[in-house]
Amino acid sequence: RNHIRGSAYHLATWLASNWWRLRWEPEIADSANNTDWRLAHTIAAAGGGYVWPNATFAGDGDFIDVVSVESSHVRFEPIRYINRVQARVTATEFEHRVDEFIEGVLSRLSSFGLKNESLPLLWSEVMAERSCPDAYRRRKLEAIAGFDPDEARDDLLQVLIDDKAALGKSALEEVTAEARHDVEEVVQAIVRLQQTVNTPQAIGFKGAMPTLAVVQTFDADLPWQKAAKLARHARQQWGLDNKPINNNKLADLLGADPKLLTEEMGGPTKMPLAFRVGNDREVDVYPNRKPSTTRRFAVSRLIGDYLHFENQETLIPATSKL
Repeated sequence: RNHIRGSAYHLATWLASNWWRLRWEPEIADSANNTDWRLAHTIAAAGGGYVWPNATFAGDGDFIDVVSVESSHVRFEPIRYINRVQARVTATEFEHRVDEFIEGVLSRLSSFGLKNESLPLLWSEVMAERSCPDAYRRRKLEAIAGFDPDEARDDLLQVLIDDKAALGKSALEEVTAEARHDVEEVVQAIVRLQQTVNTPQAIGFKGAMPTLAVVQTFDADLPWQKAAKLARHARQQWGLDNKPINNNKLADLLGADPKLLTEEMGGPTKMPLAFRVGNDREVDVYPNRKPSTTRRFAVSRLIGDYLHFENQETLIPATSKL
């Protein structure tokens, strides 16, 4: 059959309980084995004695990926799902549909005169936080870092909020998504690096980001489509065509010495990053690995981040949460 029997109340409660993490927490490297992540992102955690599909929600801030895989051959389960489904919706559409569903469940409870305060209270708290800019900002950072509501320390959230002004809002959110529960230590290391006298140290180098004559935007495209179009546009503007880019050419784009791409220097953090210094184009660059090929790739990613994001934030990170 093409439908299931389940409890709308249990599903609505699960959606309300995990709304912030569903909306803002991205997929992590070990999501398949991380129980905490799966409880917040997989419908099976809705429980209630129902055999829910193994459907998982994971977002990147702009879109939500919904993936449901077929059931394994488990003898004690009375229902087996036989199809694999993969879909992608905008985060705005996800919010609208979840809101619509939960409000429908609440209306149904009210129409039957059922005395239940758990879901109405929980949902009213979520909606109140969504309508308050300060509460929204704190819940969003908390979720990006992989914490349930009220699980992250207040001083940690305050550190992230305060550092937004110095490092940049979107940059810090990207770092938070990468570092998760270790975000405090990672941000402190980045701040120390930024404040080091006579930067960059031996582990980094100074450069100037290249510019494009015309910056094109591709808002309707998916992330990898935007990257591919931006790369083609940059190659055309810089006269690179489709030819391989050697170390000399890559270094020339940055106004740096080619040997900085080949020296066996380790990076200060697990992620490559750069800081804007002086005018908009001047940067301190810190690759995150020793091998030449990895350093080239790290530098190329930082150039891509610089060209894609039009803001003037101090920190330019290149994480796996793009």
